[in-house]
Amino acid sequence: MKSFSSLKSYVMEMLKEHLNGRTEGLVFQSRRKTPLVNCMVLNKHLHPLLRRLRLNRGGMHGFRHHRVSTLVMAGTPIEVIKKWIGHGSEEMIRRYTHLRPDFMRDELARVPDFAPKNVSRIVEIAPVAPQLAVAV
Repeated sequence: MKSFSSLKSYVMEMLKEHLNGRTEGLVFQSRRKTPLVNCMVLNKHLHPLLRRLRLNRGGMHGFRHHRVSTLVMAGTPIEVIKKWIGHGSEEMIRRYTHLRPDFMRDELARVPDFAPKNVSRIVEIAPVAPQLAVAV
C-alpha cells in the first residue's frame, strides 16, 4: 500500500468522507463496485460539467498536465515532481508543463533591472563586433 503522508489534510478528510467507513475495494468505483471506465467518467460527468462551466472539452490526462504545471509554478523541486507523477526524466516534466501567461509576466517582473537608473545617453552595440560600441 502506498503512503498517504504527502497528502494535504483536507484531501485526506475528503477521501475519508467519500469512503464512508469502507476499508476494502477501490477508492473510486461504480455502483456495482467495479472499476470506473474512462469513457463513462468523461461522457457522464466531466464533459457535461465542462459544458455547464463553458470550458473547452478535455480529457482526464489534462488533470495530470495541470498538476505538473501547478507544482512547477509553485517552485516544487523537479526531483519531487518526478517522484509524485512517476516519471524519471526532466524532459517529461517539461512536456507536461504549461506555464500561465500571468506566471511568466510575474517571473519577468522578479528579474532585477541591471540598467543604471540615471542614464543620460543610450549606447548601441554592434551585434557582430561588440567592441565597436557607439554612443548615441
